[in-house]
Amino acid sequence: MESEEKTLELFNEGKSITEIASERELAASTIETHLAILLLNKKITIDDLLPEDKIELIKKAVPENPKTLTEIKELLPKEVTFGEIRLFLASTGKLKEKRFSKTPPIVRAMNTYRGNNCHRKCFNHESTIADCGAKFEQAARSYGNGKISISDFYSLVNTNQLKICKFQEKQRKQAITWNKFEQMKDAGKDLWDEGKKI
Repeated sequence: MESEEKTLELFNEGKSITEIASERELAASTIETHLAILLLNKKITIDDLLPEDKIELIKKAVPENPKTLTEIKELLPKEVTFGEIRLFLASTGKLKEKRFSKTPPIVRAMNTYRGNNCHRKCFNHESTIADCGAKFEQAARSYGNGKISISDFYSLVNTNQLKICKFQEKQRKQAITWNKFEQMKDAGKDLWDEGKKI
């Protein structure tokens, strides 16, 4: 199941963005991105996400050809978030972020993997992240625009069929929740610093 489909399933159960983010151990901004994709794909409507008065407020502030989110945000009260503006723009087809329409599935899968793994497990080791990043880029070029789900990509990396991660299988498969990541950052030790102990 694609990540945004899991978000849709939880959203359809009546859960809020914050609740979905907490349950999935993802950032709220990631859930907002999933919802923007779902809006673009017409699987939900803006009325499902924002109250009518906020929709009208944003609608009045959006110029015919918006250049940046900041340009729109400056015209709105502080309580209107960038995420809400992005969702509104996605619902109108004015969201100009390339990542929603032209990003190959392999790159989306890699970005999800890297955000949830590389940057959480190796945050003190930038050279390791850079080395792996180069391998990810090479894999993306080799794979092209073919379809791949995020879970299939995880499987390729975790079983070392796609040889990118320098950790042993146990550490590759280890999920670092947002709370664990925050604890590790507070302690100043990433997975390498902890001697690969989990």
